[in-house]
Parts: sequence; C-alpha cells; structure tokens
Amino acid sequence: MLFPKNVGRSVIDHIKPIWDDNNRPDSDRALEMYIVLARLQGLLLSDVIKMCVGNNVYGGPFKGMVMTPEVLIGHYSPSLLGCYEHELHDIIERIIARPYKQIINIGCAYGYYTVGLARRMPEAKIYSYDIDDVVLKKCADMVKANDVGNRVTLGAEFRGEDYEKFAGPETLVLMDIEGAEMGLLDPVAYPALKNMDVLVELHDCDNPAISKTIVSRFIHTHEVEFVRNQPKQYPLDEIFGSGYNIHHLDYMVASWEGRSGPTPWGFMTRKGKYPK
Repeated sequence: MLFPKNVGRSVIDHIKPIWDDNNRPDSDRALEMYIVLARLQGLLLSDVIKMCVGNNVYGGPFKGMVMTPEVLIGHYSPSLLGCYEHELHDIIERIIARPYKQIINIGCAYGYYTVGLARRMPEAKIYSYDIDDVVLKKCADMVKANDVGNRVTLGAEFRGEDYEKFAGPETLVLMDIEGAEMGLLDPVAYPALKNMDVLVELHDCDNPAISKTIVSRFIHTHEVEFVRNQPKQYPLDEIFGSGYNIHHLDYMVASWEGRSGPTPWGFMTRKGKYPK
C-alpha cells in the first residue's frame, strides 16, 4: 500500500520544508523526514484498517471495546487493532485474573486501560486521573460508549497523599505520567504504596535513571518484573484480504507506536502475594 498516488503530492509538501532547511545538520533532517513519513503512512493505514474492522478493538485483551470518533484520530491503528503495548498483554491478563477491588489509573489519557479493564473486571472499581482536560473528556466519552460509568470515577490531578484513600482493599496502581513517576512512586514518602501492586511505564527516554531508581524503591517489598519495548509486525493480511497491495513496511507501521526512545515497564507485586 504505502502512499497511494493521489496523496503523493501532499506527502512531498509535508517533507519539503524539512528538506530545504539547510540550517540544520543533515542527520537531524533525515531523521525528522523518516519520522514524518512513518506518521503519514500510519494515518493512511489507520483509516483503511477502520474501514475493514469498524470502530471496535479488533483483538488483544480489550477486544470488542468501542472506540469513539474523538480517539480515532491520527495514527490510531495499534489501539484499534488491539496490539497496542503488546508486550504487556500477558501481564494484563494476569491482572484481570487477580482479585483487585480497586485500580488507580494515573495518567489515564483517553481511557484505553480505564475502559478496557472496566469491561474485563466487573468486580473492580476504576479511579482514573489525568491533568489534561481534553483527554479526560475523551475518557468520559469512552466510558459512556462502553457502558461502564457505574464503576469508573474520573478525576484531574492525583497527589501522593491520595494513595491513603485507597489503602486496605486489593489495589493496583496503573501509571503512565511521562516521567513524573519519579515523584509519585515513592513508598517512603507514601507508605500506602507498600501494600499496593504497581504497573508503571518508565520513561527512560527522558531520564535514564528512572528505571533503576523506581526498581530500587520497591525491590525489598515487591517482586519486580521489567518489560522492555519490542517491535511487532502485525499480520494485516487477515483483515485486508486480497483487495489491497500490502507493502512489507505496512506490517511494521501499522503497529508502530511512535516512541521517541526506551519506555520499558515495571510490574511490582507484593512479595508472597501471588506466587508463580
């Protein structure tokens, strides 16, 4: 597929200003053009995939989840296909199988995990926070579209002192806050964390010390699993059929999440709680 002939001119128009900018190093311009081209291809692929599978997540742990029009914008194919953060799928299934009564989703964005877990865990209450009002509204729409509003509570900023509100019942903290995890994941400052499990995206791309620091804080009280990013090629043939000319690069771009660097995950579970 790649770029159809009718959009070729538009693609050239997007990259020409970068090409013409002789005030920047060639290596910087080359990298930016590479990323722009991948994102543009992702936009095209996403729309074609939506025409094939509709607005519901196609596979993965949240298969069947309704995706609202406001979140089906940009390069959304990893989420719609259900291969988003595929490295976590085994952990997500293990989380679903455990008796968590409360999930605190800090940095919930538009609600992929909030709604996905609410659909799969009917006995759990989901408390979701994000400081971005725009994405919080999208999350509210996702909650409504999937009819899980009776078990989801939305809020803006989550502060470390708020952990105490959730002390007691089986609680999981699910966190993705773009590097701010260094401040919020501190069981010395916030002792309630010692009795909670944590799944966090670690933004080593912003600060290489994040992973080691967070792990060191939990290693004595929790079992720690470290999950690295891994590329994936999605088998598009199963949804496109024979009507499309699928280029080899399409398989990679369809599942590409546009990460700027390493963002591994840490899964910390209280020692002795869930023996393997």
